[in-house]
Amino acid sequence: SAAVTLTTNGASGQWSTRVNGNSTTGSSYGLGVYAGTNSSDDAFRVHSYSGTEYFKVRGDGAITASSSVTVQSTTNSTSGTTGALIVGGGIGAGGAIYATSFFENSDSRLKTLLIDNYNPIGIEKITPKLYTKNGKTELGYYAQDVIGILDNAVSKGEDGMLSLSYREVLVAKIYALEKEIQKLKNK
Repeated sequence: SAAVTLTTNGASGQWSTRVNGNSTTGSSYGLGVYAGTNSSDDAFRVHSYSGTEYFKVRGDGAITASSSVTVQSTTNSTSGTTGALIVGGGIGAGGAIYATSFFENSDSRLKTLLIDNYNPIGIEKITPKLYTKNGKTELGYYAQDVIGILDNAVSKGEDGMLSLSYREVLVAKIYALEKEIQKLKNK
């Protein structure tokens, strides 16, 4: 079949093309787009008249937005499968992430206890460092300093760079401090 190009020009403040489903029962679709299944196949693109690409859905399902994406919903999240935005895989961010709160699934029914009251040997040797990263001065730890003490807190990326679970390091350090405080109280 031949390619078809549909060009419509809307007046200012009006839709140039609008596709409406004909049902209010949720059983109709406004627009269906079928494309190839490769990353080089585009299923859908939105761009300016001058050609600047704003939004793209590839044939393999990957979505690219060249500007901010706003999700306007008041749906609260109570688990990894509820909320206004649900992500089934990991999230990679090249910048800062801001939120009013973070929660991790921590129900004991999700866990298999290996050791209770675990105190990693050498946790006190992990010391904070003042450094610059991406042009910003920060206080934190080096992932390399944690290896051999709390290995599960260190993750290696595909690029070989190490990431650190500060939560795991800080939980271990707080527990070590609690034990030291209890020793002092018992004297």
